[in-house]
Amino acid sequence: MSKQFWHRAASYQESVLIVDLVDDRFFLRRFEDGTGHTISAEYAKAKKYWSKDKSDVLRFSDEKFKNFWSEGFEKLSKLVESSANIQLLVNCVYFLPTAPDGINGAQQTQMMNKYLENRYDLFRSRFGDDALIEYPDTLLATDAGHKWGLAPYHYSEDAYRHFVEQVRQRI
Repeated sequence: MSKQFWHRAASYQESVLIVDLVDDRFFLRRFEDGTGHTISAEYAKAKKYWSKDKSDVLRFSDEKFKNFWSEGFEKLSKLVESSANIQLLVNCVYFLPTAPDGINGAQQTQMMNKYLENRYDLFRSRFGDDALIEYPDTLLATDAGHKWGLAPYHYSEDAYRHFVEQVRQRI
């Protein structure tokens, strides 16, 4: 929440930056100074530290969110492209329906997956296929026994193993 990443990143040495867009499902609190916070369960627990500054609450489908995301993508791209020390990896997971309807249903997961696919295509066009960690269709599955419960983004142990193996191979 201190927003020190941009200041510190230039001094990173032999770093791997992993981008995982699964949290784009959360609302985003955007402040007038151009910063933002993802409104996650963890963020809610830190409410006493929240800024009292004026802010907007945005969803990933909002135009303001898309513009803010694009600004961040350009800033990240410039950082990675100008640094020989930062390797970027993008975890390309998709949501899987876990309920007949509602937030975990097919319609909502399809909408989120369309959003994710668009974002992954942007990363691919900027950084190439080597930056993307992709999953065989048969490997990406949810886990009803996941420690945080069944959800469209709580994957099987095999999916997590695949991710770890891909990171190991690339670094």
